[in-house]
Amino acid sequence: MSSRLSVIIVSYNVRELLSNCLVSLRKERTDFAVEIIVVDNCSTDGTDAMMHTDFSDVIFIGNGINRGFSGANNQGFEAATGTHFFMLNPDTEVKPGALQKLMDRCVKQERLCIVGPKLLNSDGTLQRSAWKVETVWHYFLDIFYLRTIVWSGLYPEKKFSREFHPEAMSGAALFFPQKLYKVLGGLDPVLFWMEDTDFCYRAEKAGAGCLFFPGAEVVHHVGQSAKQNLKVTIPNQLISKLKFWRKHRSRFTVRVAKWICFIIIITRIALFTLLAAANGKYRAKREAYIYALNKWYRFFYMNDNSLL
Repeated sequence: MSSRLSVIIVSYNVRELLSNCLVSLRKERTDFAVEIIVVDNCSTDGTDAMMHTDFSDVIFIGNGINRGFSGANNQGFEAATGTHFFMLNPDTEVKPGALQKLMDRCVKQERLCIVGPKLLNSDGTLQRSAWKVETVWHYFLDIFYLRTIVWSGLYPEKKFSREFHPEAMSGAALFFPQKLYKVLGGLDPVLFWMEDTDFCYRAEKAGAGCLFFPGAEVVHHVGQSAKQNLKVTIPNQLISKLKFWRKHRSRFTVRVAKWICFIIIITRIALFTLLAAANGKYRAKREAYIYALNKWYRFFYMNDNSLL
């Protein structure tokens, strides 16, 4: 059976970035068929009108509600007809030849595998887009703001000059066979900020794993795909790690992580309360951690897995 590629993009209020991404995909020349699927999570910035006017050749799925990154990607996977899938952020632009190179490398791979291209920052510098899976010990270091100093989890920059097999890669651009999607069942919809790590982790457990492939390049305008909403980002960054460990680690590990998370939240509330007295810009962070405390309680004592 000849290869066919389905590119799945989830968008939310990123009309201009999405347009640039789609234009870069249109410029690609491949020896296989390509379908592009955009799943929009109820944007209010005119994305719907733009898609129908400027990109009528793209399969567009407009959601009436925000289904989250994982849920919307799974919609795209279900609608896709390709032999291979390319999960791509809307704040990316593929460099010339990237799709062909990714397909050739994925087909060449003997076992099922997630292939990640080299990601570049907006200025063309390397974006270290692969990392080791975090442990509870590293979570503990977060209490004292020491994790990035003692252990960032990122592989050294020199490692990205050649192929290697990382533990996890960024969900901004992941290329894999449709067969692997059938094995793994898509992204976990209850995770947020850990869905890519979980996807890669499950692939490794299934005997597939990840491959960083520097031969194909994608520009990732990191941090620009959505407006920062601290009441969404901070609680989910904290709680998603707990969800991941509950799914893949022992009960003892989860109990330890539970109270580490509690200490992080309480100390941050105290810190940002003091800082807010001198500078009002810290009030938003304080409020976000107060909201995170509520999410922490609801997760452990009310079994609430909601993202917002």
